[in-house]
Amino acid sequence: MGKVSSDVRDRLKKKLEEFTPQKYPGSVLHQLAALPIDDYLTTNYDTFLVQILESQHYKTSQRRNSETKYSIRRHVCMEKERRSLRIWNIHGTYNEKPSSFTIQYGYEHYCGCIGKIDSYLKGTYTYWVQKQKKEIAGIPEKLRKPQLQLEESWIDLFFFSNVYIMGLNLSSEEIDLLYILNLRSRWLRDSKKARCIQNRIVFYGQPAKAMKALLEEFDVEVCSSSPTPPGKNAKGTDYEKYYRAVLRDIQYRIKQAH
Repeated sequence: MGKVSSDVRDRLKKKLEEFTPQKYPGSVLHQLAALPIDDYLTTNYDTFLVQILESQHYKTSQRRNSETKYSIRRHVCMEKERRSLRIWNIHGTYNEKPSSFTIQYGYEHYCGCIGKIDSYLKGTYTYWVQKQKKEIAGIPEKLRKPQLQLEESWIDLFFFSNVYIMGLNLSSEEIDLLYILNLRSRWLRDSKKARCIQNRIVFYGQPAKAMKALLEEFDVEVCSSSPTPPGKNAKGTDYEKYYRAVLRDIQYRIKQAH
């Protein structure tokens, strides 16, 4: 894949900038931002959630944006009083300088990303900070040694935190996420590793029959009837009601986990 042209970049940026909290004051994302969680993962390229949190008086305390092509470690830290959280745009963001255009764009970019994910999972991932080479332990080693669980990437969350997936069509296009779920399920069948993987992954939606079977094979809890997703002829308000019901269910699950 060649470089993304400035024209494409500008058109994407203009389109994404149309989504602002001011234009959508009743967006379900306002309710999402109020959840008592530490990390938000999104495949969206926009910064809508960051803007909502800023409107709620959160301040950006740190930006990890040293990556110039992929988004393995890239995230934004935000704080308000005693609460801190992180937002991970795992497929990149639009508002980067041209030399660091990180939107995941095309098969070559996706395949390269999977290579980085594989390296991170297996302990061969490295990066540089101020001319110093940094190495990160693989997930199996982190499972054996909790002191190594430093959450340097969103990938760690799929092994050490409960993950709730909503508003995402987990189809074959999301091959990077399916790759992680597949490897996690294989490790769950390894008695030594399985003892250390205690988190839950919950998917909300009504995937195709084959995809539902695959997700269940990957040890993902598929909530396809409670709450009930909207039907084919549903209106926008039906989806809004559904997502609000999903968020209530997530909030209940979080309270139960504590």
